[in-house]
Amino acid sequence: MNDSENDQPEKNEAEVRPEVEERIVELLRQGNKVQAIKDYSQSTGAGLKESKEAVEALSNQQAMGEDKDRSEIVEQIVESLRQGNKIQAIKDYRESTGAGLKESKEAIEALIQKYDISMKSGCASMLLVAFSAVTLFFIAWLR
Repeated sequence: MNDSENDQPEKNEAEVRPEVEERIVELLRQGNKVQAIKDYSQSTGAGLKESKEAVEALSNQQAMGEDKDRSEIVEQIVESLRQGNKIQAIKDYRESTGAGLKESKEAIEALIQKYDISMKSGCASMLLVAFSAVTLFFIAWLR
């Protein structure tokens, strides 16, 4: 029984027409994984689980096939991070991989650790410093 279950996704993957695959890849590039899974399911008759697995496999194949472009994108993302632009890095990652927001944020966090990038503190830190300085000044003035 396990053999027939394992054969099912392979059967569905073999039935994908090139134009359907192109549409799915384009949806993944746009970050629309849910629609890609729906299109795959409708085009092949596969169930949700099989469709999700097939689309993820296709996404991984696509990413592996674009190593040169991928390395350029990683360099761009790392540069954005070094400039303190984490939001732009997440956007770039999502656009280039088709990943969701949560997955993209986790990937960016991993890159920050991998490349030992210290993120610049934001506006909240500056406000805290300013508030502390004013408070200390006020306390000194009261004495």
